[in-house]
Amino acid sequence: MSNGIEITTLGKLLIRHNEVVAENFISTKAILLFVYLAMHPGDHSRKKLAMMFWSETNDQQALKNLRTVLSSLRQKVTDAIIIERDAISINPEIPFQVDASQFEKGCIAAFSAPGTLDILTHMRALAELYQGGFLADVSFRDAATLTEWISEKQRQLHEIYTRLLYEIVDLAVKQIDYETGLLYSRRLVSLDPYWDEAQRQFMRLLAYTNRANEALLHYEDFSRLLTSELDALPEDETTALYEQIRSQQIRPPQREARSSIVLPDTPFVESVDDITLAQRMLNTTQCHLLTIYGISGIGKTALATQIAFHRRHLYRDGAYFIALKRTQSARDLPYIIANTLEIDFSNQTDPHQLEEIVLENLKNRHTLLVLDNYEYLLPETIFVQKILEQAAQVQVIITSQAPLNLFREWLMPLKGLRVPSLDDLHPETYESVRLFELTAQRLNPRFDLHENLAGVVEICNLIDGLPLALVIAASWTQILPIQKIIDYIIEGQEFNLPLQQNLPQRHQSLEMMLEYTWNTLTDHEQYALTALSIFNTAFNMDEVQQICEVDIGVLTSLIQKSLVQRYDDRYRMHQLVWRYARKKLLYSNQREALGMRYMDYVLRVLHEIQQQKPLIHEYLLAIEMQYSNIWNYDWMAKSFQIHYILAISQ
Repeated sequence: MSNGIEITTLGKLLIRHNEVVAENFISTKAILLFVYLAMHPGDHSRKKLAMMFWSETNDQQALKNLRTVLSSLRQKVTDAIIIERDAISINPEIPFQVDASQFEKGCIAAFSAPGTLDILTHMRALAELYQGGFLADVSFRDAATLTEWISEKQRQLHEIYTRLLYEIVDLAVKQIDYETGLLYSRRLVSLDPYWDEAQRQFMRLLAYTNRANEALLHYEDFSRLLTSELDALPEDETTALYEQIRSQQIRPPQREARSSIVLPDTPFVESVDDITLAQRMLNTTQCHLLTIYGISGIGKTALATQIAFHRRHLYRDGAYFIALKRTQSARDLPYIIANTLEIDFSNQTDPHQLEEIVLENLKNRHTLLVLDNYEYLLPETIFVQKILEQAAQVQVIITSQAPLNLFREWLMPLKGLRVPSLDDLHPETYESVRLFELTAQRLNPRFDLHENLAGVVEICNLIDGLPLALVIAASWTQILPIQKIIDYIIEGQEFNLPLQQNLPQRHQSLEMMLEYTWNTLTDHEQYALTALSIFNTAFNMDEVQQICEVDIGVLTSLIQKSLVQRYDDRYRMHQLVWRYARKKLLYSNQREALGMRYMDYVLRVLHEIQQQKPLIHEYLLAIEMQYSNIWNYDWMAKSFQIHYILAISQ
């Protein structure tokens, strides 16, 4: 909170004045007086404050203590307190924010609000404000009235927080968001371990999430706690719930809204960061369009399907998955949506009339639309824009190889699963390794990760954590040893997915996947990708422009399509894309011109080093830093390589 005062009282007491922590107050009571005034705007008599904060002393001494404290506060937080002859108050002209007041008012308002997705998100934010008891870490002497005020406020806020957790869990269960409910239910039973109703909430959620055994064990722990601490037994309703869970009579409630979101029965290993980021954006009120984009095989459809499946209960009118891979034109989009949502358009053939019918229907729907493979329709985005403008309760997730570049679009680029380094101590914890193992064991039950761990890590690095490539490589473990799979990837051999004929053709092999991506590029983008493949490692903007003659617009397009990735002030290509583009380079007529420009660039770099007249060890160090660039000539034509080596050797 800039240009104001922010006071934290829940947990650790902290005061920030204009975003700077205020320290070295004259006493603890000085801080508490400031907090009290901030929480109770308006005039307070000197006598009342003196008696409250120094109730164990006489009136004269209490007033003297108050004057000393007020004088110190005036110096510490200038103009924040108005001190008059008979009254003390907080300056209403200065912005104040006290977390306890914000928490209390926010909860009271939330308890009376309808149970929507937005209010659940708001309640969760309020719960995060409560970092501990009110002024729990504060101690002082000689102030019974002040102690009574703090104790009463602690009790009130504790009760509000307890109710807030209960309401969050109850609302999460109604919205079929069991993982959220379980998270806050754990907090609640920890906060109040003797409350039967909270224990029943927790046991139900454990049962709903296929953890019945844990629910039964939890009941037994709860029963022992009541017996030992209170000499009591669980309520009859709690015991009855225990018996229902034990006899497998508990079933999670289902929302009635229709949904066409179906999870595939293939392994899915999530990137925790990606899922958390996507859920956070979709929970934001302003996010009506989220585009998940990246190269073919990066896992866009899998991620979007998982997210949509676990969110489908949040939409009153259901969630729908719409595949666009066979769509011929963006003009067909209204027709496809109408069919999917079973909108009656009475055989309407006029495109404009059909658009109006679909948009009018969507205006009254609270629904989620997943439009998969939108790259088939780019650059047309007009109907999507109309949905965003006219259907305020519709949320759209789009998967595409490139963003739509709309003003209201929220973007989520995918870069693949996390990959361990070759010397990582715990590579089995990385998502790429876990996906490889799950896929391999599905097709080859005797596959042992630990026996093949080093090879699996090398494969994950060779294919940069690309999920589809991991699935293809892991599928070959039923036929080939790990080292042979590594050799095939390095050699760039045709690498088909064995015995998986129900997948799209472009997902049947790495070669077809990359060929599909290549064919979606313009001539300028194909030239740029081929030219950039001359670099074995990361490259900078000077090298892009001076050697490859790629302009910033084309580079931006390749970055948006996730074919080139930016890392600080340098860029790199995905390993599989780099190998594919390098193969294209070796059969292109670009090599001669690229070789000449590359040689000129390297000679210019060496000349600039020499111009600085460094000492011999400095010169050798500079050469060593440029080593990977200087000796990068294997892509050049054989006849030119000798010319290049002689030129740089001089």
